[in-house]
Amino acid sequence: MSRILFGGYMGCGNLGDDAILVAFLAALDHLSPGHSYEVFTKSPDAMRSRFNLQGVPRRDKKEVQEAINRCDILLFPGGSIFQDATSVGSSLYYKDLVAKAKKANKKVYLLAQGVGPLSSFFAKKFATDAFNLADFITVRDPASGALLKQLGVKKPFQLSADSAFLLPAPPMEEDESTSFGAAGIKTVGICPRPFGDAKKCAEFYSDLCKSLRSKNISPCLIEMDEEEDGPLIDQIEKTFGGRVSHIKGAKLPSKVQQRMARMEGIISVRLHGAIFAAGVGIPPYILSYDPKSLALASQLGLPTPMAVDKVKPEKVVDSFLEFHARKAHNAKLVAQKVVELKKLALSNVELVARTLATTDTLK
Repeated sequence: MSRILFGGYMGCGNLGDDAILVAFLAALDHLSPGHSYEVFTKSPDAMRSRFNLQGVPRRDKKEVQEAINRCDILLFPGGSIFQDATSVGSSLYYKDLVAKAKKANKKVYLLAQGVGPLSSFFAKKFATDAFNLADFITVRDPASGALLKQLGVKKPFQLSADSAFLLPAPPMEEDESTSFGAAGIKTVGICPRPFGDAKKCAEFYSDLCKSLRSKNISPCLIEMDEEEDGPLIDQIEKTFGGRVSHIKGAKLPSKVQQRMARMEGIISVRLHGAIFAAGVGIPPYILSYDPKSLALASQLGLPTPMAVDKVKPEKVVDSFLEFHARKAHNAKLVAQKVVELKKLALSNVELVARTLATTDTLK
């Protein structure tokens, strides 16, 4: 049995990162059961109540070091942790975790990594240092692999896919078997994400909702990140001038997927909003905000997304309706791609199971 410490942004209110953890653990327990787990998190109480896992406060230096000392492996199961879109601090924080683990003679797995964007000299250096220290590396898309080569990372790596593709299909309740909507009005989910100027951002999504309504479509705003999307949805409604149907405080990825499965379509600016939709058979209409959105669209065989900060809401709706007119074709294509991406995502877990089996044999 190995003691595995999970690193990343899990348990911090982002459903996409929580999905990565849930899906990875379920697959690992199936292939290689019996290990003990701890997770760096913002809220150990939430980690225990939601996922029944032991959490370690990610900003408590003493507890972080003690957790590293206890573990056999520091494992990052995915996400976009090495980036400076938010700040250089993200790359610095995770590089320091990797360095602490290696100083304590622990194995480090950086798996299904979505690398970038990295613009600053220091963010690039921190990311390069972390990957060069790692024992095993996989990337979730070809663009991330190309960036590692560009950064000068010397360690070998493999191509995989986002671990959230391993999410099991959510259970559907009896009253959830029908689609949203009434009197011929269908529901389209929107997974928003803040971008640019806060006022203009809220105006964009408000106008997007108005444009959908003008086409006899009911918009439903979906919160994927508690800290960012919740306040944004509040501001969208304020700008809109009234309540917009929304999903907030879902807590578990499966709850959002259950609701998405009943919708007519999904417009997603959030990467994992698109992955959740694809996982329940809804071809997502993706709007890009950084290279990872472009990479996902390519992996799913979908059209190159328009940039959310450079397109008019009315154009988005017209383009979405054209996309939606080919729903059956797109759904079949996405379903095929999801099968392939699940296999790639499973390769991350198989790598861990294989190396753990070797380690246990040596013990």
